[in-house]
This record gives sequence, structure tokens and C-alpha cells, in this order.
Amino acid sequence: MRLVAKRLLAGAALALAATGVSGPTALAAPHVGSDISSTATTADPAALLAYVKAKAAAAISLRESALQAAVLAVGSNLSLAPADRASLQSISNGQAAALATLATTIQADPTVVQANADYTAIFLNFRVFVLVLPQVRLAASADDLTATVIPRLTDAQGRLEALLSGFDSAKDSAAVQAARSDLAKQISVMTTATSGVATQVLGYHPGDWNGNHAILDAPIAALVRARAAATAARGDIKAIVTALS
Repeated sequence: MRLVAKRLLAGAALALAATGVSGPTALAAPHVGSDISSTATTADPAALLAYVKAKAAAAISLRESALQAAVLAVGSNLSLAPADRASLQSISNGQAAALATLATTIQADPTVVQANADYTAIFLNFRVFVLVLPQVRLAASADDLTATVIPRLTDAQGRLEALLSGFDSAKDSAAVQAARSDLAKQISVMTTATSGVATQVLGYHPGDWNGNHAILDAPIAALVRARAAATAARGDIKAIVTALS
């Protein structure tokens, strides 16, 4: 009996370990402002053009490195659903390719006005840090919860229910019944909260974020609820296992 209990707790602990979901603050990333004119200190057109191009090269390089890291992380994340992995790779690779093209364009721009306009596009048309990288994190978290955490908690629930309806039926006290009820509730909360989240966040484009900077708030809140429910569910499992020990 104690061996079964330990295995149940171990499974629940593994499930909970997979539920890390970052809130808005943790999802924030470095942002380089697109207003170069206010920081330029020279009236020499050639020098100013070189300055704009250098700033653009640095901004694009930063984003290309982040996207490359995202592609590698997505490829090695076994919790991602195949379709979501393909979508994330397509989004990240597409952004990287478009940024490379833009980099070439900017370096060939003949005037400060054109270079500055193209520089602004780095931020307006891509939104790597505020949208693309959060898409990677949120979709991965949602898939992890859906494909790993919920099934493990549900499995633990089923095993406990079997024990309480059979060998350990005499230990099904009021406290245990309350924990069983709450466990079922928390699993339901998780299932509802994670439903459709990955599809939702992967459907967003930079234009969506430009029009509404709060589009990721609801998915983040849903995953935070799911994580809290997973924590509560693990507590319920621990309480039941303790009662059965």
C-alpha cells in the first residue's frame, strides 16, 4: 500500500513540475524603441544613415538570435503537439527569413528617411519579443498541461478511486471524500482552462498585437488558473495518500 501511495505522489509531483507558466512580467523582453531621430546627434546625412543602419543591424541580430533559440527549443520540446510544433517552427522561421530580407533592404537604403522607415518595420511588423516568443512559451505550456499534467493527475485519481472503492474503502472518511471531490474539481478546472489555448495564441499575428496589446492576457490568465488547479490537485492527492498510508 505504501509503495502504491509513493508512486501516486511521485506521478503527481512530476505532473506539477511540468506546469510552469510565466505571467506577463516574466514574458516581457528587451525592446528597442523605433524612434532613432531623437537619439541621433549628428546633422551629417552620411553619418546619420550609417547610424540608422547600425542600429537596425543590431536590432535584427538580437531578434534573429532569439528566434533561432526558439526554433531549437520547440524542436526539442516533446510535450508539444506535432501540429503546434510545426506551427511554431513555421512562425519562427518565417519571421527570421523576413527579418533577414529586411536587413538586406535596410543596408541598401540610400536615404535616412527610407532607412528609418524600414527600421521602424523591425518593431511594427514582427513583434518578436512581445508576441512570437510568448506564443512559443504559452503554446508549449498549454500542450504540456494538456498532454502530460492532466493525464497524470487523472491517472492518480483513478488509482485512488479504485483503492477507496475496494481494499481501502474503510478509510474513505469525510476528509478523504472532500479531497476526492476537490481533486475532481481541480482537474475539471484545468481541462476547461487549457482548452483551445494553444490554438488561440498560435492564431495571432503582429497586426493583432498592434491593434490590441492585451491579446495574450486571457491565455496567460487561463494557464495561471490551470497551474493553480494543478497545485491544489497535488495537495488533494497527497492528503488522500496520507489517509491511506
